[in-house]
Amino acid sequence: YSDIEIHVSCSIGISAADIKEGGYLELYKKADQALYHAKSMGKRQIYCYGKYCPDNFKKDIYLT
Repeated sequence: YSDIEIHVSCSIGISAADIKEGGYLELYKKADQALYHAKSMGKRQIYCYGKYCPDNFKKDIYLT
């Protein structure tokens, strides 16, 4: 299989929160929402959901 080339793309959803803001289940739900938002923006997107996500989050990360 060394002559086969595979191209893969992904979208990433990240949730950042204080543990006191509802626990794991709430964090999981927000990460799921972030993933679907990233997917809705097109391929190779990253979206961070929550007040703890830095404003320059997308500028620092690039998916190649």
